[in-house]
Amino acid sequence: QFCYYSHLMRSGGSFASELAQQVLQQLIDSALFTGADQRALQILYKELSWKTTLSAVR
Repeated sequence: QFCYYSHLMRSGGSFASELAQQVLQQLIDSALFTGADQRALQILYKELSWKTTLSAVR
């Protein structure tokens, strides 16, 4: 289900992080997923937020 995630992050440039975070947040808020799938979305969102924050510090 996340097969395009790595391609987006590699090829999308600086826009990719913002786009991915926005999509992940919308999926989390929509409650379309439950249990482990919902948790996976939350983890991906937090990991991406952390990476974005660290890259801004550099």
